[in-house]
Amino acid sequence: MISDSSVKKWFVHWQNCDIHAVKVLRRFYQKPYFLPNTISPAHFNWVFMSSDYSSRNYKKIELDFGLIMLIQLRGNTSVRLVPYRPCNDSCSHLSATLHQGEILVLKNFLWTLEYLPGHGLDNIAILTETAWDQSSV
Repeated sequence: MISDSSVKKWFVHWQNCDIHAVKVLRRFYQKPYFLPNTISPAHFNWVFMSSDYSSRNYKKIELDFGLIMLIQLRGNTSVRLVPYRPCNDSCSHLSATLHQGEILVLKNFLWTLEYLPGHGLDNIAILTETAWDQSSV
């Protein structure tokens, strides 16, 4: 459908669970310089793509617990971090828009991640999930 020119507005996201697909996608990004070498490579990764798609409904992503990086490769993606219970009583939602070249890094022990596909013509982002043992850092 992506190559079908009659489909003008679309979005798609998927998770690479198969280790071979994860390794192939790792070739398209590097671990940021600010992360220590003790953090292992991503064990899952996601691809978010959209073209001229607009929505007011955030898309929820079910993630494992660990270190999460959302890397904006092209266009933009709006994100919302929603606190888990019981933190949602005292913490509010956090919202931001990632633009090309920006990275959101978080540990998702406190937050769920939701996103809105970018409103521009071409948007591509990669999300990585890394199992992270706090005691090893």
